[in-house]
Amino acid sequence: MSSDFLPKKPACDFTPIPTSSRPSLFASLFGGNNISTPNYYNNAPYLPKYENTEPNEPLNLKEKQTNMDKIRFEDLINNPSTRIPVCFCLDISPSMSGKSMYGADPSLSGVPIDELNKGLRLMFEELRADDRTRFAVEAAVVTFSHKGFLVQDFETIDQAKCPQLMLDMVVGGSSLGSGVNMALDLLEKRKTEYKETGVLYYQPWLVIITDGDPTDDIHLAAAKRIKPLVESRKMAVFPVGVGSNVGLERLAVLSPKAPPLRLKGLKFAEFFQFLSASIQQVSVSGVDEEIRLDTSNLGSWAKL
Repeated sequence: MSSDFLPKKPACDFTPIPTSSRPSLFASLFGGNNISTPNYYNNAPYLPKYENTEPNEPLNLKEKQTNMDKIRFEDLINNPSTRIPVCFCLDISPSMSGKSMYGADPSLSGVPIDELNKGLRLMFEELRADDRTRFAVEAAVVTFSHKGFLVQDFETIDQAKCPQLMLDMVVGGSSLGSGVNMALDLLEKRKTEYKETGVLYYQPWLVIITDGDPTDDIHLAAAKRIKPLVESRKMAVFPVGVGSNVGLERLAVLSPKAPPLRLKGLKFAEFFQFLSASIQQVSVSGVDEEIRLDTSNLGSWAKL
């Protein structure tokens, strides 16, 4: 196993004011203003927890966004636990339906989006059951097809409801870069809020999952944003390809320190269990502690 798959000694991302000793930041796991939701929810520019909202419900979206931002900011004051921000950037293009007529890999048995939803829900449940991670881990979810969609902004696991992802069967496309850029914007915004409130945080994680190649070149610009963050240990990127239709070399430009992995079949549950265990391990790490994840079971869900 390459040493790139093992996290290295954490490095500090910022010095909070007032000055205090902060926990070491978790080094690489492996090494928005234009916010919108899918058009099947009225193409709203911002709609938190949209899965519980009726399409025709009148909304003051600007007011909702302001209120949610205020709630998230107040939570940092009321719950000053050191945070582990994890942003998921997930493919909801038609090929994730598993139907070959939409470009899905015919060798896959099952429906990718269904297994992705099950795996994501399993991870939320496991992190919520842990007394430490339920208050420390903050999750955000971005999806993408022809553009990026905000599904859920950062919330601690104890407050967040795992979203039920739906496919964009109307427009299609796979603008990976649009989703990644939105995820980076969310992470930068949340890091600023951490600093403003003096809340400490571990190195942010960006988890990217897709089953196909990008249909535009926006991901190349996103890669330029990621590269200095990863190299300075200010972000850990974990790209995963689903099926044989996604070229890992395309995902590799978003992961400058370690190669992306290809999922075995639709073993999302095993992948998210590994991710949950890794997050739990980070949550109990101490200052300057050398962290070595248990990667012995990577082969159970990834093609190495």
